[in-house]
Amino acid sequence: MNNPSITIIGAGLQGASIALALSKRGYSSILLDKRPAPLLGASLRNEGKIHLGFVYALDGDGSTRKIMLEGALSFGSLIESWCGDVPWDEWRSENFKYVVMPDSLLSSQQLESSYTDISECLAKLESQFGRKLYYLGRSLSWLWRRSKDDRLMGETFSREVFETEEVSIDPRRFSEFLAQKIREDRNISFYGGVSVVAAKRKGNGFELEIFENGSPSKLSSDIVINCTWEDRLRLDKTVGIEPYPTQSSYRIKYQILVSSKDYSKMRAVTMVQGPYGDIVPWRDGTVYLSWYPKSCTYFSSRPPEDDHQSQAYKVAEESLDAISKLYPTLSGAKILSSLPGIIVARGQSDVDQIDSDLHMRNKIGPRAYNGWWSVDTGKLTTAPYFAEKTAALIESEIR
Repeated sequence: MNNPSITIIGAGLQGASIALALSKRGYSSILLDKRPAPLLGASLRNEGKIHLGFVYALDGDGSTRKIMLEGALSFGSLIESWCGDVPWDEWRSENFKYVVMPDSLLSSQQLESSYTDISECLAKLESQFGRKLYYLGRSLSWLWRRSKDDRLMGETFSREVFETEEVSIDPRRFSEFLAQKIREDRNISFYGGVSVVAAKRKGNGFELEIFENGSPSKLSSDIVINCTWEDRLRLDKTVGIEPYPTQSSYRIKYQILVSSKDYSKMRAVTMVQGPYGDIVPWRDGTVYLSWYPKSCTYFSSRPPEDDHQSQAYKVAEESLDAISKLYPTLSGAKILSSLPGIIVARGQSDVDQIDSDLHMRNKIGPRAYNGWWSVDTGKLTTAPYFAEKTAALIESEIR
């Protein structure tokens, strides 16, 4: 196949990364998204954590932790290879502390065993490559360690704490940066306001039924890469690809940003293990927070029918009130914004269940169906990793 036409559906981090990875190889692509610009959906509306595997302590065989570690260690180098210099230091949060909650699904000893598994996995990877591996522009030196309770959660909340080298990157700054790189790349043609209704095989390629700014149209393409988030399984089905036996679930969780007069006392915190929350102070003085029992407002085997924006401020108020009781430093914080984001993952029971499939992300990545590619991103962390893998596989087929 000489110079095939390539269409990527979905301009979140996964679709944008694949477009950049293909461009690096000299291939042009069309990048479609229903929003007016790239990276305005789930890739933006999250805490930006680049997972080293700690939150997946309930993945018994360690496969998810390994995938997350590999994704995290390749994240920075891949973005740099496509985009040039990246200001990681400007976007990076401080290191996360993992606070063991009183009713955690796992004991601190069980968590320590899981974290030891990550250390061993890191050692194997570095031995395999024969060098230290970089994580967002810097090498990992100690990965994790037990830490004294320094009253992270208030005077009456004495818990065991693990300090880690895991960080987040500010998704607002990162998304803006990557969207600009997409606009500047001559091999990438971005079209916003485009919804793909269905697809069908036509000859050796595909015909997409689209709505562009409300008007119906059709688009032909030799290769199609489905990187949509909540719509991926539905679009796959229109070309005859049946969903996997394990059903997926759809959740809505809010990115809540606040400002606090006690910002200097804030620490990056993840509460484990179960349906708890995160706190991430950003360098511009804003603080991301989530409290799962309040900020996760939708759980179903079907995609949500609306964006849930109407209840966003109420969710933020209730989440802030609940988490302030555990983390008094947030008391009196001012709500700046509250944006709903969709989470898609395999599993039908929620994260409060120890055997929930949501505690795993080991069946993710690209899959090929004779010219149609469906990419299950899994987590923000693994998007560049799977983008590089997808682009390499497509290139090998073209050649």
